[in-house]
Amino acid sequence: MTTICLLVRSPFDDPENGVEFARAALRMGLAPRFGAMDTLGLRNGMVVCDTYAPSLTKSGELHIAPEPQNMPLRDFDHVQVLSFGRRGAFLDKLQLLRLLAETTPVANSVDALMHLNSKYYMAGMGDVFRYPETYASCDADYLWSVVASPDAPADEKWIVKPPAEAFGRDVFLISRTDTNARAILHNMTGNGEGRYCLLQRYVPEIRQGEVRVLMAAGKVVGQYRRKAVHDHRTNLAQGASSEPYSLTADEAALCARLGTWLMERGVSFAGIDLVFPYVIEFNVLSPGGIRTIRDLTGTDLAETVLGHILWH
Repeated sequence: MTTICLLVRSPFDDPENGVEFARAALRMGLAPRFGAMDTLGLRNGMVVCDTYAPSLTKSGELHIAPEPQNMPLRDFDHVQVLSFGRRGAFLDKLQLLRLLAETTPVANSVDALMHLNSKYYMAGMGDVFRYPETYASCDADYLWSVVASPDAPADEKWIVKPPAEAFGRDVFLISRTDTNARAILHNMTGNGEGRYCLLQRYVPEIRQGEVRVLMAAGKVVGQYRRKAVHDHRTNLAQGASSEPYSLTADEAALCARLGTWLMERGVSFAGIDLVFPYVIEFNVLSPGGIRTIRDLTGTDLAETVLGHILWH
C-alpha cells in the first residue's frame, strides 16, 4: 500500500489541498498521514516530524486522530509539501527537505520550492514565456525613479508587491500621479531596512480576468477565471469572483509547453496564473483550485491530480 505524508502547517486548520488529497488517497486505497511542518526535525540522521492519521467517517467526512506519532519521513513512499509553516525557519526546513530527498520522493522539488515560489526567477525567463516588465530592489528611490520616468505616460500603472507572498497580501496598484506612491514604495522596502519588493508593469488585459490553470505531471487538469471585484486584485481571498473557463487554443499550447518546462524542474503539481500572453505567477507550493473547480463545475479533481503526481 502506497504511503503518503502530506506536509501542512496544521492538519486541524482545514488545509485545502491537504484535506482534498487525504480524502482522495483514502478513497484510492492509499495510506496518507498529515505531517506538521513546524515539527520537522533531525534525529539520528533522519528527518522526522509529528504525523497524524486521517480516516473517513461513514458519512464521508475526514476525521483526524488527535494524537501525533513522531516518525521518520523516509518511511513514506511519497512526501507532498503543501506548506512551509512558520516563515522564521524557512531555510532550515528547506535544508531538511533537501536531505530527505536523498532517500524519499519529495514534491515539488526543493529547488523549485526555493526558486519558483518567488517571482525573481520568473523575471529572467523571457526566452521561455512572456512576463511583465519587472524590477526588484530594496531602494525605494530607485523604484520611484522607474515609476516617475519622464519617458513614460503620466497615467502608466505599476504593481508593487512582495517577492514571495500569497493571497494578494500587500499588492498595490500605483502610478506617478498617486500621492501615496512614494510612501508605498518606502513602506514596502522597509523604510530603509533593506527589505526587497517588486515593481511590475501593470497588464491592462487583467481587467478581463486572470486564468488559474491547475497542472499535474505537466498536464492541464482544470482551470477557471478570476475577476477582481473590490479593487485591482484577482485573488479569491480578496473577494474576487470566479467562473468556469475554457482555455483558448493559444493558452492550451502555452500551458502544454510550460508543463514540460515545469516537469523538467521537478514540479509535478502547480498552478499557473495567466493573463495571455503573459504568465503572471507560478504557485508550486499548494495552488488553490481543486475546491473552486468542484464548486463551479461539480468535478472533483483530487484523485486525478494525486494519481498524476504519484504515477506520472
